[in-house]
Amino acid sequence: MLKQTEKQPSNDNVLTRMTAAYVAVFLLFGPHIASFFEPLNRRLYLWERNDAALLLSMTIAVAGTFLLISTLLRRIIGKKYLPVADHAFLIALGAGLLANIAFHFDLNKFAAPMQTAWLILFAGVGWSLARPQASIAQHARKICLVLSPGVLLVAIQLAGQPTYPSPLDAWNPENHNVQATTQSESTTTPVYLFVFDEWSYARTFEDGQLNSNFSQIARLADSATVFHNAHSPATCTIESMPRLLFQVDESLYMNNGQIGFGVMDKTDANDTNDNFIQAKDRDNLFAAAKRNGYSTSIIGFMLPYKMWFGKNVDFCRSYSRYQHPYSPTERMALHLFNAAQHWTDPWLPAVRIRLEDWEDATRVAQIRRDEIQDTIRVIKESPPNTFALFHHILPHAPFLTDNDAESQSLTNAMIEDELEGYRKNLAFLDATIGRFVDAMVTANRFDDALIIITSDHGWRYDPVASNSSGDELTHIPLIVKFPHQQKSETVTDRFETMNVGRWIEAAFAGKLKQDTPAAIIPPSLASATDENNG
Repeated sequence: MLKQTEKQPSNDNVLTRMTAAYVAVFLLFGPHIASFFEPLNRRLYLWERNDAALLLSMTIAVAGTFLLISTLLRRIIGKKYLPVADHAFLIALGAGLLANIAFHFDLNKFAAPMQTAWLILFAGVGWSLARPQASIAQHARKICLVLSPGVLLVAIQLAGQPTYPSPLDAWNPENHNVQATTQSESTTTPVYLFVFDEWSYARTFEDGQLNSNFSQIARLADSATVFHNAHSPATCTIESMPRLLFQVDESLYMNNGQIGFGVMDKTDANDTNDNFIQAKDRDNLFAAAKRNGYSTSIIGFMLPYKMWFGKNVDFCRSYSRYQHPYSPTERMALHLFNAAQHWTDPWLPAVRIRLEDWEDATRVAQIRRDEIQDTIRVIKESPPNTFALFHHILPHAPFLTDNDAESQSLTNAMIEDELEGYRKNLAFLDATIGRFVDAMVTANRFDDALIIITSDHGWRYDPVASNSSGDELTHIPLIVKFPHQQKSETVTDRFETMNVGRWIEAAFAGKLKQDTPAAIIPPSLASATDENNG
């Protein structure tokens, strides 16, 4: 009997323990892994194949680390350590199961039932620890062995999820596909389209006058046309930007980043979007630019521009919501941090909540700095015949205590008052526009350029807005500096920002003023520019 008692359990070999540890860790990361089966989450990450590899490698590394430490302590301490390792494994397995239950059944992680489940888990582990003859850990490992093929299947499915092209091109002006243009450099019109996210007309202008706090916007407006009744194509970014850039006002759908336009037959419940036309088959502003020998660039965020426009864009940097940090190790740490949001234990989520605002603020501030730096580089280093889209996250939340800081304070990363925070972001937007104007002046592009500054939609969460939809949400700032414009002009008639494409395409052809309908250009500008082109 003594020999049988001392015999090592048949399921206690290294391979079994590694498999069991990996299943437990995989369950802990299960909700985070499951989130990437949703197209929206993959788009927010601009999901690449190496993201799946990093995430799966991290789970293997965590399980391997646990097994390594367990093995070393077992050799140093001996069999006295075995119960501790077994019950640490039980706690991890229980935590993973509870995290998945909360995620898949949409339960409140901090509600009484979930905390009661934790009390039961600890009671069971304590009971087992007090009874050395109990074999709960052995039974748990057997269950993990049964589950392991399912874990492998999920891992394979994750690796096979649709991906996005690498979103960050390396800057190299010599690689820009610039064809010979029919215009001389002296008559070439640089075209810069600036789109700021969730920029409110009502918070920028008061009674038809620009708020006096925005000195840099005022400096631009002194030689530009200000549209006081401009409206975006839609009330959200994902619908507004494609309509603006493809110049179509039709129904829109997105599937794993790919977009299509058309008319859905709403009377047919089984309509499968067969009537939609894929974006690749639609003309767009970037294709028009390439036809006219223009260099093309996009600086943006969270949209798969490279997928949409392909070879029609020479240089593209679209920052994902989780683009920073860049290194594999730091990106693994980010996955670990985001996975913790799904855990239900009473301790780690509280720590994560404390760090969340700081992490979010630091990352978004870095994206803003990178977008600004990239924009200035494109302005200064691109050839004169350049069409560039600059889609900036400002003034969208989060509202940071210091927009331009290298790092945010752990205790003071965010501004809780939304109105105060939005005003601070608007002030940073104003200063940023000033930096862009300075870059254009320095590069000798400002006078010749068609400069369009607008938004994709208004501020959806304005706390004092009378409503959050319709015309109020599509009412946005629009400031246009036409080539060689010297004085300020004002337009009060309603204007749909989709119409800016007419100016842009006319600029590509060197016929901005002759070919553009006078109805959407102030008469004084139309006459003056006819003289310039004559």
